[in-house]
Amino acid sequence: MASAPRLFVFLLALTTIACGGTEKADAVAPTWHADIAPVVAGRCVSCHQEGEIGPFPLTSYAEAAPLAEALAGSVEDRTMPPWGAEAGHRAYLADPSLDADTIDRFRAWADAGAPEGDPSQVTTPWPAVGLEAFETDLVLRAPEPYTVTGEPDDYRCFVLDWPETETRYVTGITTEVDNSEVVHHIAAYLFRPDSILGDGIFDQLAAWDDADPELGYQCYGGPSGSAGSQIPAIQLAQWVPGMGALPLPDGSGIEVPPGSQIVLQMHYFNPGPDQPDHTGLALRLAESVEKPGAFAPWLSAEWPLAGMSIPAGADEVVHTAQDDPRGFFGFLVEGVELSDGFDIHSALFHMHNLGVRGELALQHADGSEEMILAVDPWDFDWQRVYRLAEPMEFRDGDELRVSCTFDNSPENPATGGAPSDVTWGEGTFDEMCVGNLFITEP
Repeated sequence: MASAPRLFVFLLALTTIACGGTEKADAVAPTWHADIAPVVAGRCVSCHQEGEIGPFPLTSYAEAAPLAEALAGSVEDRTMPPWGAEAGHRAYLADPSLDADTIDRFRAWADAGAPEGDPSQVTTPWPAVGLEAFETDLVLRAPEPYTVTGEPDDYRCFVLDWPETETRYVTGITTEVDNSEVVHHIAAYLFRPDSILGDGIFDQLAAWDDADPELGYQCYGGPSGSAGSQIPAIQLAQWVPGMGALPLPDGSGIEVPPGSQIVLQMHYFNPGPDQPDHTGLALRLAESVEKPGAFAPWLSAEWPLAGMSIPAGADEVVHTAQDDPRGFFGFLVEGVELSDGFDIHSALFHMHNLGVRGELALQHADGSEEMILAVDPWDFDWQRVYRLAEPMEFRDGDELRVSCTFDNSPENPATGGAPSDVTWGEGTFDEMCVGNLFITEP
């Protein structure tokens, strides 16, 4: 006969097995109202609601419950919330990434059958990130709606007079998107009266505008109205779907003198029937700032001129540019003194559908490297500005490196299984490699 202690242990084991284990018995499945809805409110609803970029709304239990498994899977593979910055390099502002415990919570909720729970147990929603709201002082848009035809790519530029009579600084950028079905991205270019291009640039812009019978004019690359020429232009703003409002770093702004003109470039993608659009660029302004700043794109000048070969079938094509960028910036940055170097506050990549990875890095004079931003995997539908928690310093002897990796193999769904040779171009099915920084004087 078993001894009393052994019998007790045996009976305890049977009880534990029958009850599924003490830990399992005590576990309580997460519910929508108490555990999931607060996270969704702060990380998902800004895009997943009617009229926004998300393909379906997530504003209620009835909308989210049928998608519980998909939600758990997307947060587990970290495709949602969308955040492409590779971890481990540096800290960024407005990072929406979820921690491991929260990801596990979504999985447990889905595995439990997506219980709703008690509506009275709603907890405080998580704060939204990357959606800083600020009042704007000026909206720039075409004088009337433009009808977008099924080209499908349509680059349309509108020449707008800057209405302010005194020097102002742009300190925040957002958009008033009219027709999200066709707006692919927005860029705004600044032409100052003291431009290195001289007064003739204003005559050239007017000539391109007058020569096109439609509203505005067809433009190529930047604000150029001629496919055979490119003109250096100061970038005032850029916006892509999925990107929220962009406050510039405290104490900084982009100088815009009176007498300037703005070219608002709209990239429309519309393979369907004609649709009107009257999107505007909304700006916050200041009379002065502590440090003038500028958007500074970095790329190889050879790529737009001589092409950037991405052969059909190649599964890993890397294009890299590395140098002191200040000579290049001299044609694209005005109102910022760069002789003593510059400080980097944010980074944005731009590639198209074949891109899989992008890197922006500082190569220091002592041979060390600091990664500014690595995006992997690249997602064409989620291009965003990554704002550094602390600025990085570029000084004499340093170099800036931008690298883009492309996959033009049949295994890449973007090729449709039938890749063709691709090179640099403005169309959605061409390619680009641009690293765009926001910089200020040191």
